[in-house]
Amino acid sequence: MRSLVLAAALFAGLHVTPAFSQSVSLRVSPVLVDLSAPTAASSVRISNDAKRPISVQVRIFKWSQSNGVDTYTPATDVAVSPPISQLKPGGENMVRVVRTSKRPVKAEESYRLIVDELPSASRKKSGTVTFVVRHSIPVFFSPPENSGAAVAWSAQPKSGGYQITARNTGDKRLRVSDLAVK
Repeated sequence: MRSLVLAAALFAGLHVTPAFSQSVSLRVSPVLVDLSAPTAASSVRISNDAKRPISVQVRIFKWSQSNGVDTYTPATDVAVSPPISQLKPGGENMVRVVRTSKRPVKAEESYRLIVDELPSASRKKSGTVTFVVRHSIPVFFSPPENSGAAVAWSAQPKSGGYQITARNTGDKRLRVSDLAVK
């Protein structure tokens, strides 16, 4: 019975993989936009690696976090252009990200650039699943000078281990890598 289940899973995987690989076609570069005032604009390259044309929608949201939960609200002080584009096979397009607000940047501002591959109406077939790609790119606008991250670390015993918490009360985000607890 176990061999039969394994064979069925392998067979299903072989039939899903080509459809999935055809839909993973959208590339975005860079994967982080970080601008310091007075710079207020940047470009993001969107590429189509598929052998078919794709439609892409680009939106920008104000991004905040509270208790580890992301919150997105439509941005009114940052714009992206063009919001929708068609990419030919192997084609690419540049999307402009522009801070339109005239008020100075006093503390780091966080946004998310959402790049969605739109489903193609011509590829819809009854009884099939269409996979599309979404990229969520962090965009930051920082003041010309800021004090940086101000981090307070704590460790609490939890479930036979420890829960490590970092609270950043500074002016700039903190990126943690290679964290080791000894």
